[in-house]
Amino acid sequence: MRILLIEDNPGDIRLLQEYLKEGSAAVGFQITQAGRLSTGLARLAEARFDAVLLDLSLPDSQGLDTLVRLHEAAKDVPIVVLTGIEDEALGVKLVQTGAQDYLVKGSVTGPLLMRSLHYAAERQRAEGALRESEERLRAIMDNSPAMIFLKDAEGRYLQANRTFVDTLRFKDSVDGAKMDLIGKTDEDIFSPEQAAAFRSNDRKVLEAGRPMEFEEVALRHDGPHTSIVVKFPLFNAHGQCYALCGIATDITERKRAEEELRRSQEFITSMVENLPNMIFVKDAKDLKFVRVNKAGEDLLGHSREVLIGKSDYDFFPKDEADFFTAIDRQVLKTGSLLDIPEEPIETKHQGRCILHTKKIPICDDTGEPQYLLGISEDITDRKRTEDALRKSEERYRSIFENAVEGIFQTTLDGKYVAMNPALACMYGYDSPDDMIAAITNIADQLYVDPGRRDEFIRLMQSQKTVTGFEALVYRKDGSFIWISENVRELRDQAGVLVGYEGTVEHITQRKLAEQRLRDRLDQVRMLSGRVATVQEEERTRIARELHDELGVGLTCLKIDLSRLQTIVGEGAGGRPRKKVGDKIRSMVELIDKTIVSVQRLVTELRPAILDDLGLVAAIEWQCQDFQMRTGIPCTCVASADDISMEPARATALFRICQEALTNTARHAQATAVTVVLESWNNSLQLVVADNGVGIPDTKVSNHQSLGLIGMRERVALFGGKITIQGHPEKGTTVTACLPRCLS
Repeated sequence: MRILLIEDNPGDIRLLQEYLKEGSAAVGFQITQAGRLSTGLARLAEARFDAVLLDLSLPDSQGLDTLVRLHEAAKDVPIVVLTGIEDEALGVKLVQTGAQDYLVKGSVTGPLLMRSLHYAAERQRAEGALRESEERLRAIMDNSPAMIFLKDAEGRYLQANRTFVDTLRFKDSVDGAKMDLIGKTDEDIFSPEQAAAFRSNDRKVLEAGRPMEFEEVALRHDGPHTSIVVKFPLFNAHGQCYALCGIATDITERKRAEEELRRSQEFITSMVENLPNMIFVKDAKDLKFVRVNKAGEDLLGHSREVLIGKSDYDFFPKDEADFFTAIDRQVLKTGSLLDIPEEPIETKHQGRCILHTKKIPICDDTGEPQYLLGISEDITDRKRTEDALRKSEERYRSIFENAVEGIFQTTLDGKYVAMNPALACMYGYDSPDDMIAAITNIADQLYVDPGRRDEFIRLMQSQKTVTGFEALVYRKDGSFIWISENVRELRDQAGVLVGYEGTVEHITQRKLAEQRLRDRLDQVRMLSGRVATVQEEERTRIARELHDELGVGLTCLKIDLSRLQTIVGEGAGGRPRKKVGDKIRSMVELIDKTIVSVQRLVTELRPAILDDLGLVAAIEWQCQDFQMRTGIPCTCVASADDISMEPARATALFRICQEALTNTARHAQATAVTVVLESWNNSLQLVVADNGVGIPDTKVSNHQSLGLIGMRERVALFGGKITIQGHPEKGTTVTACLPRCLS
């Protein structure tokens, strides 16, 4: 007995070798030692061994992985594991992994080692014999033409042969059958009625404890199949029934032949009577009707009782009857089928009809014609439909060919299937065929930006139709044009997506006009901005002149009057002096009022605080002035004491705030106003909110409101945004946001 000892501990090696030498007299052990797993694997590859003694702790491999690697390399060699730990759970895991036995090193004795090796070898041989037996059984089962299966007592499939699997159309292989069949019950495979019948028969066998025969019907992919099934119980060593085996022979063909024989005449009769086409049979000798189905009665307008025994001359004009008779004689003479695509016939109730008729002789065993069989389909409506369809197609073709817009059909991968001349002309091609041959990939050859094709496909997948899809495309000469496409999915009769179809509009002129309009709007906006700038500059100049010229002049006049009052008071008499003094005081009061008005006008034209102290201070002053003038509480909140901005942008926000507060005073009927000025990283936001009646949507969108238009234009000039929201009885909120661009 050749033993491979895989162990690296010298002491354990000597001890095990001694034990093996003690027993070699009776058994004859040949020991090969390896100190590493890799060396042991090499020895196994070189020679055949009867058993392996394996230590789990080796220099190049540790633990359970050592057994796994060795077992994979030598599945047919029994392995006895040597371990230094006595652990029952570990022992179970080792046996489950592939070891035949395991020994604890400290408890190993010579007899124990001999017995373990002997038992391991015997178990390995027994398992091999069992595998061979199972393989023979499997070969017998799989090559049997009968269906063989095994179920447990609960009706779960344990095993089935290839015939069973192939017949019921599970997987093609036995392994695949196990995946789909093993562990399932009849309820998982068959209809509830079939499963109940099969299970009932199974219970009868299990309860009787003896073989029984049944006739069972199973519904398969090609219809119901009938089988003779012999079922018998299987008993364990204790005499308990633990499973059931069944052997089924398909007798469907035999049953089917019997059934077909019985139903043949009934089927033919039913079929003939219920076919929508006229079927008639004439006697070959005198061509009189011997049989007519119901469709023939309805078409000809005569009952079968009237028709049978009579010929065509009894029902049709002579010229028609002559034509029918000549054809019938020709068929009987040639002995072959004759197909008449269009056969006019005059009927009793439906007038003139067109039939598609096939006639064939029915001969006896000698080949002599006995009857003539005719099958006629009324194609009158189809001919009318075909004629209408032909005219419709002609109209469609005319529209397709002469349409101003381009019309097309494409495949899913971007090839044209059809197009009208207008589309080919639009793209600069001589004809539709020329363009279809040239363009084989729409994304690469047609779109200037190939990504537009991807966007088109994405939209079609999500929306099923696309309207107004605009793209810049190449013409044949390499120039560009703008197009707009309206496209829908194209599906076949089965509902499978096969392509796209739609129309194309040449919109280059429209796009150019839109660009000109955008350019003109930009120019108008720039002009508006320039007007606003000039207006602010003019206001500043007027305010300065009012302050410097008129204000200073009035102040000097007031000083002179004060001096005059003093002089008059010193030299004149009491009464005249009093009159002059009163007059001078009146003039001084008038001058004071004029100075206040001049200062107010100067402030309204251009508040000096905006230029001197900045936007935050100017808006705070504006809120205070608003509260003082209107009596409405106005709260101003700023995110910083000073916010740096370009003068033009600061002026725009100031004027927007001014206009918003003016609208609040005039229309809002508010009792409180809040102004918030916030500075962000790249923008500045102004919010003016009141608690008044709320501006209606109609006024927000009113294009005649110059104040609102002015606010929008100021914001648009700097690429900003403004929103005006009104909530009934809750107030109005104006939000303006400008990009913050420092000079």
